Amino acid sequence: VTAPCPYSLFERMKLEVEAAGGVLGESEYAADVTVRALLPEDAVEAFSARVTELTAGAAAAEVVGEAFKAVPR
Repeated sequence: VTAPCPYSLFERMKLEVEAAGGVLGESEYAADVTVRALLPEDAVEAFSARVTELTAGAAAAEVVGEAFKAVPR
C-alpha cells in the first residue's frame, strides 16, 4: 500500500500502519511524504478509511501490488 500524507501526519501514519498489523517500508520524501507499507489483506480497507479520515479526504491509500513476506508478529 502507498499513502501520501503531509509531514505533520507522518508519525501518526507510522502508528496507524503498526496498529493495522503492517510493516512500514521505505518512505519517499517530496512535497508530501509517501508512506509505503505491507499490510495484511484484511486490514487494507480499514487502513484506507483511516488514511482518508486523518487527511480529511485529501489522500487515500492505494494498493500497488501484492507481496508475500515473512514479517515479525
